Amino acid sequence: LEESVSHHIAVIGKTGTGKSRMTANILEKMASSGFKVVILEVDRKHKQSLTTYISSELIEEQNSNTFDLSKATKNVISINWQADDKDKSTGTLNLSEITANLIEKVVTYQTQNENQKICIAMEEAYDFIPENTFGDQGFGQKKVSRISQVVLKCRKHSIGFLIITQRTALVTKTILYQCHTIIALQSFDETSKN
Repeated sequence: LEESVSHHIAVIGKTGTGKSRMTANILEKMASSGFKVVILEVDRKHKQSLTTYISSELIEEQNSNTFDLSKATKNVISINWQADDKDKSTGTLNLSEITANLIEKVVTYQTQNENQKICIAMEEAYDFIPENTFGDQGFGQKKVSRISQVVLKCRKHSIGFLIITQRTALVTKTILYQCHTIIALQSFDETSKN
C-alpha cells in the first residue's frame, strides 16, 4: 500500500473484467490503514460503479464545488459532481477544470498534514484526463496539462493516483506513463498492448 502513494497505479481492462471490484478492495484496504481516498467517478449511481463495491460505512460524499478534505469525517470521499461542473459542449464530458481544482486542494491539504497518505482514484479516467485527440482538439487540454504537471510532483507528497480505464488510447499518456504499476486485466487496443 505504501507504494500506491509513492508511485501511481493504472488498472486497465475491458468492461466486465473486474477493474472496479478489484480497485474497490485496494481502496478499502487503504482506507482501513488510515489513508484518505478521493474517488472521482461520473456514474456513481450505476450498479457497477466503483463506489457500489466499497462499504457505504466507509464513504462520505462531498460536492465538487465545496470539496474540503479537512472536513472529511470518513476516509473515503466520493465526489458528487454538480450539474454546472459538467460541460458537454464538445460532445464529450469535460471535467478537467474542476478536477485540476480538486487536486490542487488535495495537495494543499497534504502539505498542511504531511503524514497523511492520500490516493486519488479516477474511474473511467478519460472523463478527467483525456488524451488531446479525444473530443475537440482544444478539449480541456490546458487543465489536463496542469493536472499532468501536478501528478509528477504528487508522489513526493504521499499522494498517489489510481487510474482506471477501459481504453488507454483515450487517456493522456503523460499521466499513464507515470504509473509504475500497471494491472492489465484484458486489453483490446494497440495502445494498451504497447
